[in-house]
Amino acid sequence: LAGGGHGHDAPAGPGSERGADAGLGRFVLLTIGFAVIWAAPVVLCIHLLGRNPFADVAELFTSAAFVTFGGAYAVLPYVANAAVNTYHWMSGTQMIDGLALAETTPGPLIMVTTYVGFFAGWATEGGNLVRAIWAALLTTHVTFLPSFYLILIGAPYVERLQRIDWAKNA
Repeated sequence: LAGGGHGHDAPAGPGSERGADAGLGRFVLLTIGFAVIWAAPVVLCIHLLGRNPFADVAELFTSAAFVTFGGAYAVLPYVANAAVNTYHWMSGTQMIDGLALAETTPGPLIMVTTYVGFFAGWATEGGNLVRAIWAALLTTHVTFLPSFYLILIGAPYVERLQRIDWAKNA
């Protein structure tokens, strides 16, 4: 999006020779870019398929991605509680089945969010497969996109820390 990549061509971090303006410009461009990338599928789903459950899916899973840390075991109780008790997309038994499925199959445990998203779409109109698939896809999109955003925002700062002796030796 904005700038080169890793190494010498990477955008300047704070305190570098290019100063804070370059870092702020990069931050603004990345934020706008990611906002558009986040919003486009959300708006498309809401426009084509209706607000319910797509607005709730976008809100729940984006907030879970931004405010939780510690991996899947930290975020899944939050998601499970919302899916079962707040939105009533699934029963507690269905949520446990999803967690068991995630634990017994290869791949990241956080993918159980896609399972929850599928149930969100399925529950809204009494078993509509098209809505369920779109809700699962939207869930995956809004769950993982914030991680990429935070990585790209923080990369110049990590690069800079690697050039500081006391930080390298910590």
